[in-house]
Amino acid sequence: MVRTRFECGSGLCSVGDHDRLIGASTSLYFIQTMISRSNRKNIFLLASMVGWLIVGAVLIYLFPVIANFVSHSETTQLWMKTLSRGSYDPMLAGVVGAITLIITVLANIVWYQWFDDKV
Repeated sequence: MVRTRFECGSGLCSVGDHDRLIGASTSLYFIQTMISRSNRKNIFLLASMVGWLIVGAVLIYLFPVIANFVSHSETTQLWMKTLSRGSYDPMLAGVVGAITLIITVLANIVWYQWFDDKV
């Protein structure tokens, strides 16, 4: 088996060493990017991520209602009947999801229009 050699710093190293060095430099680049980014940008990204996570959770919670609306069958009707016996409240989830979606989208628009270049 012929091993390809790459120059690594002061000497020669094998392909496996080269791949490991590329992986290490990629990780180092990611860490440097995170450090060089401002705290305001990091806080915005985390808050935005939480907003989109809540919107996704609401969509998952509302799936039975959406399925019943799109495909009104005996199975989805039974599903809704069973869920209504418990504390399933799709109206509350819809309100919370809509409010969170509006706030998250507006925050993204405001951030990227006015603050993104200044950070």
